[in-house]
Amino acid sequence: MNKKILIFSIAAILATPSAFAAYKTGAATDGTDADDTQTVTVTVPQVALLDVIDASGEGAMTITVDDTSTDAATKIVTPKNAGEAFTGSQKLTGVTYKLSSNVAAAGSTTRTLQGKLNAALPAGWKLSVKVAKPDGTDGTEIPFNGTTNVDLVDAIGNTRTATTEGVVAARAIEYILAPDSTGMMAHATGQTVTVTYTLTAG
Repeated sequence: MNKKILIFSIAAILATPSAFAAYKTGAATDGTDADDTQTVTVTVPQVALLDVIDASGEGAMTITVDDTSTDAATKIVTPKNAGEAFTGSQKLTGVTYKLSSNVAAAGSTTRTLQGKLNAALPAGWKLSVKVAKPDGTDGTEIPFNGTTNVDLVDAIGNTRTATTEGVVAARAIEYILAPDSTGMMAHATGQTVTVTYTLTAG
């Protein structure tokens, strides 16, 4: 009697393995789709690259106040008669920049391109800069505030200076020198001013 029961039990096990099997998560036993999950962890390094270039490639540009220019719109006119002031402004072009920037995947953090001078300007001078945006859109003329950073281009996210075809492209930086509200500019020969550009953390 005991022997028959044992044989029957073994047969039952061989015939119906599904009654005793343990199915993993995601397995389907009712004809529906089986689903399971897999965690993938991705790490992308932070990138903040900035390169300011001038036409000479030497990292230095020169502005010489010279009112002999025939273009009255781009020169500073020096006083000729007592009581007169310096008038107009003088532009310096030929400077460009390139950048590559990415920002944090989470949140809405962006970067800002800032600029400052290494020292206060001589009395009566006003130096401004106009920086094109990474997409090539024209920038706004913004005066430097001595050694304090000023925002020149904001809302820089995952972007780089490139054409719509993806070709690397430099964007324009234009300096504008003019007298301040006093109308009188301190004279100088070979006065140097260092501009520091910063691409903030993102």
